Amino acid sequence: MPRRPIPGQSSLTGLLDLTLAPAPTLPPLESLVEAGIIHSVHAPGYGGHIRDQAAPFHPRSVAFPLRYDKTWFDPEPRLYLNTPACADLPFVHRVEAVTGLRAIWHPNASQGQWHHAVDLANDAGWRALAGSMGHTTRQCVESAVGIELTGGRLSLANARAPLAAVGSVEPEGRSAAEWDRITPTSNGGISLKPRSAWWAVHGIEDGWYRPGKGSTYERLTAAGYARIGQTPPAAQAKRPRKEAA
Repeated sequence: MPRRPIPGQSSLTGLLDLTLAPAPTLPPLESLVEAGIIHSVHAPGYGGHIRDQAAPFHPRSVAFPLRYDKTWFDPEPRLYLNTPACADLPFVHRVEAVTGLRAIWHPNASQGQWHHAVDLANDAGWRALAGSMGHTTRQCVESAVGIELTGGRLSLANARAPLAAVGSVEPEGRSAAEWDRITPTSNGGISLKPRSAWWAVHGIEDGWYRPGKGSTYERLTAAGYARIGQTPPAAQAKRPRKEAA
């Protein structure tokens, strides 16, 4: 036979349930501090980027895979992905679990995709770039290869691999249209923006310029001056050393 309820027990049980109920969830940033993911609620700083301390600083797309955003006109806190592929990172899953927020990708937030390409388009990182195209775009890779190749941080031998990985199609004509509108700078450099990857590749292969090295910029060769129909500037004569008084 079922037991008869004790008078007043239901109200007492309700009071106990209320007393033992979990405390309200902490705000997202405080939850991240509690979990040891950030050291302070101010840690995201300007831009709201959340750092994965276990990841190397480069590429920045993976080192800062998330951005926390809460504005005065939209008080609802949000998490944004630095690249679409960041959604698969374990660190992102952990932040989502701790904060209770779902990180989303916004198509206008393409800075992370650019950082991924330009941080890895060099001789040390091109293999990683070729294997992680989900973090970037063809346009970003082409621009990054053009900049890093002319700057000397990416060698010609390694330049074609990331372009092939992202499906970049080599144009016909050896980038003639771009070379037709080049003007040299006063120090022998090249005035051209934007610098496409294939223009940079073809220019080195055809011997029209030398890439930069260290703190120096690229330089047109004699063949490069001939290609654009100009004469190289004469080398400046060395000034005679001033005699000591």
